[in-house]
Amino acid sequence: MTTHRLKDLIRITSCFLALTLCLWGLPTAASAAPVIRTPHWGSWQTRTITYHYPGKSTYYRSIWRQAATQWNRTGAIRLKRVQRARHADVVVKTANVGMTYSGRTHYRYRPQKNGHVIVAAKATLNHKVLSTYRYTKQQRINVAAHEIGHAIGLGHSKCPKSVMHATNRHARVNRQDRLALKRAYKSQGS
Repeated sequence: MTTHRLKDLIRITSCFLALTLCLWGLPTAASAAPVIRTPHWGSWQTRTITYHYPGKSTYYRSIWRQAATQWNRTGAIRLKRVQRARHADVVVKTANVGMTYSGRTHYRYRPQKNGHVIVAAKATLNHKVLSTYRYTKQQRINVAAHEIGHAIGLGHSKCPKSVMHATNRHARVNRQDRLALKRAYKSQGS
């Protein structure tokens, strides 16, 4: 009788321990997933990258500022807001341009063997799509962070939890995005 109670106690304790580890997010053999790397295609010559928002909307100025903050928290780069477009590496804006995309980034770069050197970028949020599909403020920030990700050299990720996933407006900058950025900027000084 005592042996059965001891076995039951051990079984309950191990189940409780496994449940606790899962809830805390600690990896267990059953929860280990393969790492999906966020790709990078280029970088700026410096880790300090300037951006400018020429619009009058304080709401969208706030969206772009909070998106930049997500990337600044990685510690890999510093996005710094400047007052004039001519002093900016990246110009960020909002426009009403059809219904085909929620955000878009255009960039110019110099081809190099070990990753391209970015020389200019323009990132746009499509207000028409964001409003029609009722994106929340946080979702707009995430789309802006995605577009800034392209402007600083990241490609689309296959990881559904990455801000750089092509269709995920719910994700913020995650660990894989941060690691990709650090890989892209490992040789740059400040």
